[in-house]
Amino acid sequence: MKKFKWLTICALSIFFMAAGGLKLLEPVEFAQAILGYQLIEGNLAWAGALMVPWMEVVAAIGLLAGRWRAAACWLLLGMLCFFEVILLSALYRGLDIDCGCLGTNASSSVSFALMRNILLIAILLFVLKINSAKSE
Repeated sequence: MKKFKWLTICALSIFFMAAGGLKLLEPVEFAQAILGYQLIEGNLAWAGALMVPWMEVVAAIGLLAGRWRAAACWLLLGMLCFFEVILLSALYRGLDIDCGCLGTNASSSVSFALMRNILLIAILLFVLKINSAKSE
């Protein structure tokens, strides 16, 4: 079980490090992706384009540090749940946009991003459960 737990944590960390890192390399494109959701305007999109990738990178590092793992999981869960609401809004409004999750080279639809996020949420909840079982 320890190997599976560690592989799961490493895979999550790599995913969120890549997601954040790719957005950090293309902040203008990420801001444009945020604007595509038609929920906020200029300055807020820029703020999101600058803050969200760093939050993903910091959380990815936190997943690897046992002491910060639970906090990193909660941060990522909050971000994913918030993003699920945004994705559902885009789907409901019929927006045909790229989710912007993994930079411009890895486009994915809103419906695919919804499913991927549900899987990520489930994995993060699993990590939280096994992490808390260790401390009991």
